[in-house]
Amino acid sequence: AFPTPLRCAIEKALISEPSATVASVALPMAPGDGAALVRRPCSAQLDAALDLTASSAACALGNGIVHPLETIKVREMTSPAGSSAASIALSIVRKEGTGALYAGFNAGLARAVVQGGGRLFLYERCKRALPAGYTKDSDLGRMAAGSAAGAGAALVGSPIDTVRTVQQSVMRRAGTQPLPAGSAFGVAAQLVRDGGVRSLWTGAGAAVTRCAVLTASQCATYDRAKLLTVGFAGWADTDVRAHLAASMLSGVVSTTATAPLDNIKTVQIVSKCGALQAARLVWSGGGGVKGFFRGWGSIYLRLAPHTVIMFCSLEWMRTRLGIRPGSQ
Repeated sequence: AFPTPLRCAIEKALISEPSATVASVALPMAPGDGAALVRRPCSAQLDAALDLTASSAACALGNGIVHPLETIKVREMTSPAGSSAASIALSIVRKEGTGALYAGFNAGLARAVVQGGGRLFLYERCKRALPAGYTKDSDLGRMAAGSAAGAGAALVGSPIDTVRTVQQSVMRRAGTQPLPAGSAFGVAAQLVRDGGVRSLWTGAGAAVTRCAVLTASQCATYDRAKLLTVGFAGWADTDVRAHLAASMLSGVVSTTATAPLDNIKTVQIVSKCGALQAARLVWSGGGGVKGFFRGWGSIYLRLAPHTVIMFCSLEWMRTRLGIRPGSQ
């Protein structure tokens, strides 16, 4: 951690709280002065809390902006082969109203906070917890950490993802409620009534695998690309241009890596079938292998800007909060 005006203000507020965990550390009070003993909040605990908050906020911001593209992507994956993203978007607006593009927004926001923020937060912790045979600075180590972080976060957030997908896949008439219950809680209750609590984890296998692959490809590519841009372009590690270039490349790689799993997961949730049956439906309905990459453009249009917004805003917040995850 390093001092910033915002971090100092947070630490000052925490010190005034009797219940706050504080530690006495030696800090230089002025240039040339000796180190003085100063009471401040426990750095490790504060870093963890601030990093989790920043990760969740960054994912929520990205999700809020690109949510309509996520709705179009879900509809495209469950539509007959040959339907384009543009035609589906126009059909939704014309038949169901503009508000239909924001179906499942609350569940999507909750998913971003729990699953998205969780995987970014856990990624840095998993890198530091790698066995001695790995190194957090190797591509293999980054991918292993990303896989573990993504799988863990997706397992927790799978019920929210199921509710969101169901909300986005249901068609409605313009001006009517998107679902009979009209809310994420209503959808969850209906799922439990129809198939028990386990139905909330429909598609969890594909969702966990997808999130593991997404985090491994997205975060590992971002870390590697940022190092390359800093090294070749001579930009600083905190330069927004490095963050932008690295996140754009990360969006392409993660879209290609997760498209097949995204298709299987969506069909599995909507059709309420097993992963293998969903894969067969994707194969037969999409014309073979290309069926697994159906909606690639929609996935990229959603994932690329989300990745850029997420990583750039996360880097900005970490800088302002005085967090250096990789050096903790």
